[in-house]
Amino acid sequence: MLDSQVGTRPAISSAARTIGVGALVMALAYVVLSVGRPLLILAFGQADDGSFLKPQVAGSAGSQVVGVFFAIVFFTMAGSMLVMRAGLRAAASSVNGWTALITDAAILGASGFALVGGLGRVTLSRFASSLSDTGADVASQVAALHVANIVTGAGAIVGGVGLAVLLVGFATIGHAAGVFGRPTAVVAWIGAGALLVGFVGFAFLPVQFLAPVVFLVVAVVALRRGRRGVESPGS
Repeated sequence: MLDSQVGTRPAISSAARTIGVGALVMALAYVVLSVGRPLLILAFGQADDGSFLKPQVAGSAGSQVVGVFFAIVFFTMAGSMLVMRAGLRAAASSVNGWTALITDAAILGASGFALVGGLGRVTLSRFASSLSDTGADVASQVAALHVANIVTGAGAIVGGVGLAVLLVGFATIGHAAGVFGRPTAVVAWIGAGALLVGFVGFAFLPVQFLAPVVFLVVAVVALRRGRRGVESPGS
């Protein structure tokens, strides 16, 4: 079924380049997230000890910088998922149920990352600090911010699952179309499984170090394939 999806060489080369660009942006976004977050926390002297966020801290200048940082990174990740989805969809000469499932999951995952970016920005802003003007007691204010953090975590999980499904698409649709050879397909399968375990099991830190490697491999192979042409599904 998947073998019949191989399209024309120019179309597949263009699709490979699109996937490569999106994967490269995703890899860089994860690197920026992994390196930038602790540096910003260190720069602004904010504790990362698991304590609950308070409205007065959320509205500080340092917190707002961190909030903007999160928004930029996660909106970028959402956009890169949509770019990779477009490339994968272009690689399939026909859209069947499997292709639709993979690409729709990518949209859902991108929506999850967009939610993280938007809600993360609002949580670390003057809007959050205005909770102290509502008349609610301090415990209720802290609880409201914590609920927002829980929803943010849910968005991250949705985004991570979407990324894993997208990798499955690279290993199946992309492999059948000749964008990826067998070794890259194996890497994609391994990456998908690791991402699922990491996000569903709340092991976010290992995922931050694994994801850049997996997507960098995908990016390099896809961009090279875009320049050289496609391979047969069995290669």
